[in-house]
Amino acid sequence: MKKGLLTIAFALLSVAVSAQDAAKEVPKDGWKTSNQFGVNLAGAGYNAAWQTSQGGFNSTALGFLINLKADLLKGKGMWTNDFQTQYGFIRGQFDKASTSAESRKNIDRLFFETKYARKISGKVNWFAGANLLTQLAKGLDYNKNKSLISNFLTPAVLTEGIGIQWKPVPYFSAELGGATLRQTFVQDADVIKNVGDGGKKPAYGVPFGSKFINDVGVSLVGIFDKDVAKNFNLKARYTGFVVLASSAKTLTPEHKAIDHRLDLVGTAKLGKYINANVTLIGIRDKDINAKAQISRGLNIGLLYSM
Repeated sequence: MKKGLLTIAFALLSVAVSAQDAAKEVPKDGWKTSNQFGVNLAGAGYNAAWQTSQGGFNSTALGFLINLKADLLKGKGMWTNDFQTQYGFIRGQFDKASTSAESRKNIDRLFFETKYARKISGKVNWFAGANLLTQLAKGLDYNKNKSLISNFLTPAVLTEGIGIQWKPVPYFSAELGGATLRQTFVQDADVIKNVGDGGKKPAYGVPFGSKFINDVGVSLVGIFDKDVAKNFNLKARYTGFVVLASSAKTLTPEHKAIDHRLDLVGTAKLGKYINANVTLIGIRDKDINAKAQISRGLNIGLLYSM
């Protein structure tokens, strides 16, 4: 799976390089904003006869998304700010032994990035920026008596970096952070105990007895955002990070391994306010799990852009 994520990342690089625009618009100085607010609702219902003969359970799913983006272009410099959050849950009677319905979250992501880039030459910029990635609500392991395994700012990853950005076309950029700092936070004591197996192993890479770890390393980021067809937008973000030094006294093999994350979002506009979106998240981080983690989603709902 590690090779698969790398293959996808490099494929995105190839697509971006080969798909040069024949005519490029010259951006004007000033602010450019783009905001989206969306809600998705789905449900399924079965009577007792259906459930006993074919299975299934009554459920309702609800999801929200907010995407806010503001860019300031002035001369050779650009300051970009990007805020993204998604939260959704499904409510139903998952356990036949249960007499009541319960809610389980099925997506939870909070991301914010601020970055300044300034042109060095035609397609090359230097940049400095920071971003935060975490979730909003509690995460439970339903295979282990609903034990708490994540929460707000647990884990949370804060990354600050300086490096070189290559931007051959407006919709694609590749960034190499030669001096990147990364802090991983775990603030919830119950999560630390449950994920860290009572102190036998680190929790999300953070050693037992600490609530954060500071790493120094090299990062690679690829960003693609383009309307690839009429009424269809594709957003992709790949992040790779390798640790060179750390505040931890001893680096485990899991912490030394290269971390990969790939986020894909395809959005089809079906009407003025109706859209369908497909999401794919792939994570290869051995501090979290020895195996690759994959999340897929399909939603149809309302989307308001301004």
